[in-house]
Amino acid sequence: MSGLTSGAPEPGIRTYNSSVRVGNWNEDICLEEDLLKDFLKRKENGTLLIQKKAKLRELYQQTVELSHSQDGYVHFGDNVMLMNQGPSPGQERVLAIYAEDKIDGGVSASDNLAPCTRNTFTIRPVNDEKVEDANGQILRYGQSFRLESIASPKHYLNSEPTRLLAGGISCNRQHVFLSSEQSSKNQWVIDAYDPLMRLECEDEPVPHGTSLIIKHGLTGQCLCAEETAQRTPFGLEKEVNAATIRKMHRNYRAEKWNNHWLIITANKK
Repeated sequence: MSGLTSGAPEPGIRTYNSSVRVGNWNEDICLEEDLLKDFLKRKENGTLLIQKKAKLRELYQQTVELSHSQDGYVHFGDNVMLMNQGPSPGQERVLAIYAEDKIDGGVSASDNLAPCTRNTFTIRPVNDEKVEDANGQILRYGQSFRLESIASPKHYLNSEPTRLLAGGISCNRQHVFLSSEQSSKNQWVIDAYDPLMRLECEDEPVPHGTSLIIKHGLTGQCLCAEETAQRTPFGLEKEVNAATIRKMHRNYRAEKWNNHWLIITANKK
């Protein structure tokens, strides 16, 4: 009959309070006690999901001071941000790292432009034995370097071709991630954004605040900011990978805005 029920409870739904001793009342009380004990233990150990996210935010969002450039160029040892200006004004984003519960993790393009630990990197030479000697030296076009995360020292920006088991977000793009692995996978070079000027700029100092191309040294693919959004512990942010995206410009092909980056220091440009 319409609007009437048989009075029998639906399967799997408890229609009585746990204090009412009906059915498996003893098992229900024990289960609730176990759940409460497990919750209190995880809270005491700081392993609740909300506690993990709070720790990550505290770790990744600490304010960082960018390096000042006295001569207008980028140097080894500088703390910098990498900014992509987007397809139009007002859509600037910076390269940032993220992780669920560990330091090793992925990267994204964040609209939070304030310098903090998750979006600030240190320019490092590829030879660890010469780090101290290289600090202060000018970075030049075509010179290999590494990007070390401020949030996690000795963890560098890596890239490798996407494999079926690598968990890459875009199957036709090269995966970019943060890792402590020491190999040629974390070596990058800088090219001038104008293909016609690259031979002339070779071995010249890299200025800060100027559009340029950041290219993976091993595969030759360019660091790329996508329009596709991805979910991170810090909300929806744009996807970042390594892929060279070109378009026709006059009578030659040049990289699109996806591959154009600015190295940002504390200097105003």
